[in-house]
Amino acid sequence: MDLEEKKVTIDVDAIKKEFPEESLVSNNSAKKKRFECEICGKSFSYKCTLTEHYYYHTDDKRYQCDICPCAFVKKSHMIRHYRTHTNEKPYVCKECHKGFKDNSGLKIHYRLHSNEKPYECDACNKRFRQKGHLNSHVRTSHTNERPHKCEICNRAFGTKWILNNHLRIHTNEKPYECDICKCRFTAKQSLNEHVLKHSNEKPYECDICKRTFTLKRLLREHGHRHSKRKHHECELCGKICTSDYKLICHQQAHARSQSLQCQLCNHSFKYLSDLRKHSQTHLIEEAV
Repeated sequence: MDLEEKKVTIDVDAIKKEFPEESLVSNNSAKKKRFECEICGKSFSYKCTLTEHYYYHTDDKRYQCDICPCAFVKKSHMIRHYRTHTNEKPYVCKECHKGFKDNSGLKIHYRLHSNEKPYECDACNKRFRQKGHLNSHVRTSHTNERPHKCEICNRAFGTKWILNNHLRIHTNEKPYECDICKCRFTAKQSLNEHVLKHSNEKPYECDICKRTFTLKRLLREHGHRHSKRKHHECELCGKICTSDYKLICHQQAHARSQSLQCQLCNHSFKYLSDLRKHSQTHLIEEAV
């Protein structure tokens, strides 16, 4: 693919008339970001970067992918997208040797090793490694805002990437493939969780008993065993289960035990096989 810059025609004089020079050099006292966008207020260190930024407001996507219909405002975004077709990952982590398509992805990944969480929720002080994770947390935990709606089934989601993952359920698209067993997945997170099964890597450790788990969800469910709070408690017998799924299975056992009742002596059983064995004792008594 030729990644040379596509030739475009742009009326620079028209931009200067619409955005006067005075607005481009606001906050002269600032040492770094002196050039401010009159439309959204975002600031930039260089005037050429500001000029490129205006393309976002005009939705003029100058850079076209040669493989698919996707187009982009910035050349760097198009190059990064093109690597999804070539699977090129030139940015490699020095700690674990995992590769990434761009430098920003590598920087975010390093926070896993350093445990850096620079984004903090104003409501509950919970911290996150990525700004997108913080925004998703605020919408799902505090505001319950779901601005992204599926046009097929009308389900709404807090973030656009969750909606995109959901849409693949309708299209049956599975773009993420395991390099080891070639299994395909609709979401990248599902692939990452699957890969851990091959490597036997268990990065999530319990602070109390030091037991390790492949998934954060499994660690969270395990933590309920140490907690004094009663999570997922059965209303019939008081048993505490570690997850909603296990509680449902346990309650189904109650339902089976109530339905599988001997009609002769009113004994109840969890399993049909046990009821049949019990029924044989009545037949023996009658024969005697």
